[in-house]
Amino acid sequence: MKKAFLALALLFSCTVFSQTQIGIKGGLNINDISDSRYRNNTATRLGYHGGLLFHIHVQRKLAVQPEVVFSSQGAK
Repeated sequence: MKKAFLALALLFSCTVFSQTQIGIKGGLNINDISDSRYRNNTATRLGYHGGLLFHIHVQRKLAVQPEVVFSSQGAK
């Protein structure tokens, strides 16, 4: 627990001194499979996605935005 708290404290302290922003993203997916073999057996499925993103300014007019996102996919 102490290591996790220390990691979070260091992560948030970096955002104070630099131009790094942390955010979350999320939303809904509509999933479907389209194949002639499964035409009668598939149904549309509602899914979701969500994740964590970092917006890092490298230079004045250049930024990098890495993301870690989970997305549920597939069909019934």
